[in-house]
Amino acid sequence: MGSDVETLRQERQSSEEEARNLSSRSREMMDLNLKLQATSTKSLAKAIDFELRKEHAIEAEEQLNIVKVRRHPSFLRSLTSSGLSSRCIRI
Repeated sequence: MGSDVETLRQERQSSEEEARNLSSRSREMMDLNLKLQATSTKSLAKAIDFELRKEHAIEAEEQLNIVKVRRHPSFLRSLTSSGLSSRCIRI
């Protein structure tokens, strides 16, 4: 009877230790999953930011083309020279 009680106690301790190990591993896996999600979110945010910047550049280029069509030829020459900054200051 004494050995049965001791055997049951050892089995219980073994089960508790195994449960702690599984709990610890589960926490580690959840932490890793959270880190992965954070990294994925950051990557997606950077990709979205890149696309927005690309769209802004395209829009700016389109606006510049509109200005080029509507402006006098002397203004167009100043776009390629250092006179651009002085024109912008006057405006």
